[in-house]
Amino acid sequence: MNLLIKSILRRVFVFLSKISVRSAVKNNDELNTIWNLSCKVLPDLGDHYAIVRLDEEAEMRVRMLTCAQVVFLKRVVTGLLLQKKEMTYLDVGDTDGAVRLLFKEMYPEFPLIGLGINLQKKAVENITSKGLSAECIDAMDLHKQGRTYDIVSVFETLEHLPNPIGFLESIYSVVNERLIISVPVSYTHLTLPTKRIV
Repeated sequence: MNLLIKSILRRVFVFLSKISVRSAVKNNDELNTIWNLSCKVLPDLGDHYAIVRLDEEAEMRVRMLTCAQVVFLKRVVTGLLLQKKEMTYLDVGDTDGAVRLLFKEMYPEFPLIGLGINLQKKAVENITSKGLSAECIDAMDLHKQGRTYDIVSVFETLEHLPNPIGFLESIYSVVNERLIISVPVSYTHLTLPTKRIV
């Protein structure tokens, strides 16, 4: 009986999730346009992560997150266009090139020269199969490469690194203009030492 109840609750949750994701997207014209474009350009995001195959509900959430990242990246690039004619962009932990591909399709007028890096060869192969630049590089060693980028994004990757603070300290030498970081909500807490005030 518990399995039946869990199954029913899961279906209800998935149904409600789909409604909330689509309604959130439809309430923002730019996000809705990118969503529709993403469904054409990237009809299957099930392989977004190199290790796990996404189910339908998770794929919708990843699609919305990817579209939101494209919108945010556009805002960052727009702000920098007043200073530079073209910009270099590095996507740390890129698994499928989705953000760069959608950005290129949605905003072809923005001169963004991009590279995706991932430690997993399968992810790099996935990206290059779409005609995008990618390299197999450990994010922890980026500062040793001797290259810099105007914009560096770390989308849902920081929490996977063995030493996130060390990465943040070393990435400073790689970024010329902007560092964009997003982490899943469940990872946004920090445990800090505190002193008791008497």
